[in-house]
Amino acid sequence: KRDLFVYDRMMDVLQIVSLGPGGRPTDEDSLFGKITSDGKYLAFTSNATNLSDTITDANGASDVFFKDIENDTIELISTDSSMTQSANAASKGFDITEDGQVVTFQSWASDMTFYLDENGGPDIFQWFPGSGNPPVPLTISSVEDEQTGDQSSFGNWMTSDGQFVGFYSFATDIVDGCGDGSGVTPDAFLYEDGLTTVCITKDTGDASGADLNHRMPVSVSGRFVAFESANSSIVDGDSNGKIDVFRYDRSAFDFQSISNSTDLTQGNDDSYAPLISGNGLHVIFASKATNLVAGALYEGIYVTDLAGFGNYAPPSNLQVSDKTD
Repeated sequence: KRDLFVYDRMMDVLQIVSLGPGGRPTDEDSLFGKITSDGKYLAFTSNATNLSDTITDANGASDVFFKDIENDTIELISTDSSMTQSANAASKGFDITEDGQVVTFQSWASDMTFYLDENGGPDIFQWFPGSGNPPVPLTISSVEDEQTGDQSSFGNWMTSDGQFVGFYSFATDIVDGCGDGSGVTPDAFLYEDGLTTVCITKDTGDASGADLNHRMPVSVSGRFVAFESANSSIVDGDSNGKIDVFRYDRSAFDFQSISNSTDLTQGNDDSYAPLISGNGLHVIFASKATNLVAGALYEGIYVTDLAGFGNYAPPSNLQVSDKTD
């Protein structure tokens, strides 16, 4: 089976971290680990059923786990609300804060929370190590309703301090006036810890075309958000009929199309899967367009440098890969 390892370069020590209690080998694959910068904590997904002695894991699907590397303990965190067994459907798509104190993930389970969850799709949840509580849904439509959004949410991205989470959702009841109820065109949302959830695309269209496997990244300060959309009304003059990548500046209330050439020529094919730097001045994205830089012939990965440019100035694109698999 596939396992996860941590390598300490200074000590030259390689450690397998996806083992059950007492060093027990797992019965299924473990995948996609993310470690904190100090190397103390790890979040990962696994299909294994024997990583926990205290929680029954019989859902036959991937779950999210939290590993305390220093103390050599593992917790299954995608449990049902009783915290005695794994939730009733798959969980994945996680982030962990730099201090290891918050894990955000996506789950298709309907029994993970005490809140009503009847949307039949994935929702975004947060878990807090040591709290003794089950995960809580991030996409609660309101305190009074005590339920998850009325349709599915996906693409979660949490900042390193856990203060902001960007995500896409088809739900109509997370923010008033956002969502068309079709289940086809999602919107882009930003959750600010303990304060509010805002709909980024409420007044400009939507995030139609956003892929269920793509995430919505946010800069560390929460000022800049990057997302993908095929909607032509987000910025003026968008007429290519393709999925484009945009950056939203929350301070300036400004949307900027990122997936253009330096002379503002629109991409001639879809652009998608953005990532954003911590300061929000650089955006990486994939594109099938062949006219973003000279000589591009295939699908590629691009870096957009927005440093030093005004809100409406053309970005500087550098293709870093001429083909992706």
